[in-house]
Amino acid sequence: MPEDLLHYLAVLVHKLYEGGALLLEEILGHTLGVSKYYSQLIVFYLSLSLGLLGLYWLWKRLPALVLSIKDRLLEQCTLVKIQAVQAWQRLPLDQKIKLLLFQLAGLMGAYFLLIA
Repeated sequence: MPEDLLHYLAVLVHKLYEGGALLLEEILGHTLGVSKYYSQLIVFYLSLSLGLLGLYWLWKRLPALVLSIKDRLLEQCTLVKIQAVQAWQRLPLDQKIKLLLFQLAGLMGAYFLLIA
């Protein structure tokens, strides 16, 4: 389902871009009397310039964005670690032993599958 939504949004953005480019091309052709070739050339270089400007903006903002994402990820990992420790401390001794034995059995099974 998310890939369908992403595809729909990509198609929508593409159609909006193409519609805007065609509209700009027609405006240039009718108001300034520019031929189709030159109006397409102007629209292409304008799109290229806007794309490069967007990439430059992203390049300038990327370090702060990465730092923010890193901080949030570290905060979430710390929260998960605290919750895991609290859940482990709340378990009775017999359940802790069962959990460790099942993990050991799983690791041994994976090891035997690996060397077999």
